[in-house]
Amino acid sequence: LAVDLLIEHPNEWETLATRPELASKYVEETMRVKGAVRGTGRVASCDIEYKGVLFPAGTIVFPSLATANHDGSAFSDPDRYDPAGRESAQPQLTFGSGIHYCLGAALARAELQEALPILALYLHRPAPDIGGRDLGERYRHRAAFSPLHGQPQNLVDCHSQRFRNLNVNGILKSVLAVVGGKL
Repeated sequence: LAVDLLIEHPNEWETLATRPELASKYVEETMRVKGAVRGTGRVASCDIEYKGVLFPAGTIVFPSLATANHDGSAFSDPDRYDPAGRESAQPQLTFGSGIHYCLGAALARAELQEALPILALYLHRPAPDIGGRDLGERYRHRAAFSPLHGQPQNLVDCHSQRFRNLNVNGILKSVLAVVGGKL
């Protein structure tokens, strides 16, 4: 999903390739805009009143983390993707919060902070389609991430000198293995 978002914003892709020190900001903003976890289910363990609405014990609720990550009262211009310039006192909520905070959050951040600058550097100017289809369009209708199917045909500028000695399929398989996908 992070690569998909960066493909939609080629100037940001180029910035990340030349300024890898911004990787942590890119990771946070990417997870805010297009986090892998869009929502979660919870059961109220006791009666809870929130903004005048009573949720009796046993009520099942489905908070939308994606909606919270686009809340205009927490993030200025919440629909704009601005990894280098976004400043907010509110953290993105893709990893949850409180006692439900993701135990793997630090590992996920570390992996993305290492992988994204390398991908941006070596996969020079990605084209926005795979096999003649728009990459982003393949996922917009789905609520959760699905792995890519088929071989990428047009993911990189094959004329890049840096690319010639790089095993792109090996890198993509390694990246997709993290999310359970295969090429």
